[in-house]
Amino acid sequence: MRKNSILIKVQMSCAILFYSLSMTAQTSTLYEEWNNVEYPFQSTTTTLYTPKGTATTGFYRTEGWTSAVKLEIKNYCVSHYPQATFMSEATTTYNCHAYAFYMRQGGETCWINTPAAFINDGSYYETTSILGDLVTYAGSSGMVQHSSIKSAYYSGKYESKWGNWCLMRHPIGHCPYSTSTLKYYKKTPHVIEGYSIIGGTENRLYKVSYVPQGQDVTWVWNTSLLSKVSSTDSTIILKPKTSTSVGDGYVQARFYETSTNTLKKTLSYNIGVGGAHTSNVGLRVVRSSDGVEVYPSSVGLCPNTYYYAYISGTAGATLTWSPTHATVISSSNSYMYFYTDSYGYSLLDVYGVLSQYGVSKKLVGVTLYGGSSCN
Repeated sequence: MRKNSILIKVQMSCAILFYSLSMTAQTSTLYEEWNNVEYPFQSTTTTLYTPKGTATTGFYRTEGWTSAVKLEIKNYCVSHYPQATFMSEATTTYNCHAYAFYMRQGGETCWINTPAAFINDGSYYETTSILGDLVTYAGSSGMVQHSSIKSAYYSGKYESKWGNWCLMRHPIGHCPYSTSTLKYYKKTPHVIEGYSIIGGTENRLYKVSYVPQGQDVTWVWNTSLLSKVSSTDSTIILKPKTSTSVGDGYVQARFYETSTNTLKKTLSYNIGVGGAHTSNVGLRVVRSSDGVEVYPSSVGLCPNTYYYAYISGTAGATLTWSPTHATVISSSNSYMYFYTDSYGYSLLDVYGVLSQYGVSKKLVGVTLYGGSSCN
């Protein structure tokens, strides 16, 4: 019997663990059992942070399994779960919750007993089985026992770390955990939120959905179109450079690690100044006689032929259609019906005016080339 230790059997997330605990000032010595033999490893408590910055407890754990044990566990998983596919060897260094909620999002290798902090602070939100990227498994007690992620490449399959066992790809119910209560989650998008159009003398607020723990934000914008009114670490207020400024603007939030000033991530957001941003405007041109799409499919126009041009994303602007080598038969703020001349191509420009700004902005400028064969 080891001195000052006690053998305990507990139900933990992702595994039934048999271990003996021997505390030191910094670490715990744990013993994992396989085939009635105990294998020691070290576990050090650490503080981890969710994407939204909530502190939660994690563990850095050393490897306890020998190569022989890893092979035995692999053989057991493969033989007892024939519909599952082996992905990576058994290890005591990480578990299912860490893999699904933390490591796959860029976090370091660790062990997490519960994903509650990641769910409760909104870093992940509950959704449907179709939309969800992660799933948690709870037994009759309601306690989350296991977490899986949806496979990005294998339809109908999930990937999860089975406690101290292997990393496996499997059908959702073909694993050692109860599927009596399944909940599906998706990571809350890390984005800039705000108005997509700004104009005149408006002041508009833009904000990031969250600032990760240990990071600072630097705001960047195109100064030829926009001016800063004020900013904080998570928000910025912008206004047009002048009341008649027109163009495609942007704002960026650049995240730097506080301790090293290392750039970690850049978020960008398009802002249409004086009207819709051209990247948000869509154009589709079809032949009137048979509905064949000529743009953006690049089939090409035919001479002396009728076409419809449909536009989207113009945000209520009053539109002016300006084609060359074509005659406008009729038009509105959503479409143009036109007839090509004998050249068989057209330069098509579309301008829009939003009544609250009163300035004209070019929303589309394309060349619709002639077709290679026209009947």
